[in-house]
Amino acid sequence: MNPVRVVDDKFQSEPNASASSGGTGGDSAESRLARLETRVEYLATKEDIQKIKVWVLGGVIGGIVFSAAVAIGILKLLG
Repeated sequence: MNPVRVVDDKFQSEPNASASSGGTGGDSAESRLARLETRVEYLATKEDIQKIKVWVLGGVIGGIVFSAAVAIGILKLLG
């Protein structure tokens, strides 16, 4: 069964990888390297992960500030 991945909102099945590491009966080293390079292009970089961390931290801090403002507003209405 071929794994399915999403690329640009299109489903593509990956070709079967060869079970042998030798040069006989399997894919050539060039085709294996090309498939590996294609997969590496889709990995997140350290910069991408850092941007996500900043967005998550900003969201958490924003949520805390919003919650505190709502709590203070409710306390002023009741008190």
